[in-house]
Amino acid sequence: MEALGVRRSVRAELLAAVAVLALSCSPSEPPEPTEPAEDVGAYVNPDDPLPRLRYFADGLVSINDQCPVRRTKLSPGVAPIYVNGRPLGFC
Repeated sequence: MEALGVRRSVRAELLAAVAVLALSCSPSEPPEPTEPAEDVGAYVNPDDPLPRLRYFADGLVSINDQCPVRRTKLSPGVAPIYVNGRPLGFC
């Protein structure tokens, strides 16, 4: 009898897993586009080709003057990460 009980248990778990998988694969509406993020910083000297950013949250100036990923101008809408307490900006 125990072997039969174990089989029923495994079968029930398998059916539950299939049901969860079927529900997770059902078509759904695509997410709504989000509004662009508000600026978290401003250029220190906007006339420079690659200006540094001063962040509003703490008033600190970015340690870099260009995006470490694309080597372009920093984006004031992207929050920095902090390295040794100093902001590192991104594009």
